Amino acid sequence: MFNFLFNRVKEAITPRPMPLPVVAPLDLSYTLMPGKHLDPARGRCAMEWVSWLEGNEHSDQPKTVDPVIRTVAVGLNDNLSDRDRQLLKPYLARAIGTFNDGHGKDRQLAVAERGAAMGLPYIFATQPREVAKRILQTQGTRAALEFFDSLLLKEEINMDLVAPTRQETAEEVFA
Repeated sequence: MFNFLFNRVKEAITPRPMPLPVVAPLDLSYTLMPGKHLDPARGRCAMEWVSWLEGNEHSDQPKTVDPVIRTVAVGLNDNLSDRDRQLLKPYLARAIGTFNDGHGKDRQLAVAERGAAMGLPYIFATQPREVAKRILQTQGTRAALEFFDSLLLKEEINMDLVAPTRQETAEEVFA
């Protein structure tokens, strides 16, 4: 079941140079809600939606998502405005399959380097949720989403995107 869902999600988000058979599009019409929900009828946060997409029971700790990615997603989900929270949707399907993908240590290092680059004390610089929250507060939604996106890269984490050498705005880094 997981492989079937994973392949459907992968097909839905992979760019294609030529037309392929029609595949049901990934439904992005749901609304992400802040916080944890005991009942999915009352809403789903980012990670609860990923658990549903995986075909697992309702949980905010999906089994196939790297803990660093999960923690950053929760930090963003809980601190973004209702409107901006919906911008997480395209990234969430890419989080599936990141658990034990060989990049866990790289992600931890990326979070610590970004936290240190922002001048956070060590105790906060190593906490993915705190780093995500600080990026959001100091650099805005775009920079926070770009940081999240950099952690989702499955080939290699580009440290230049994760921890700029000086505090640059997202526009300067990605112009």
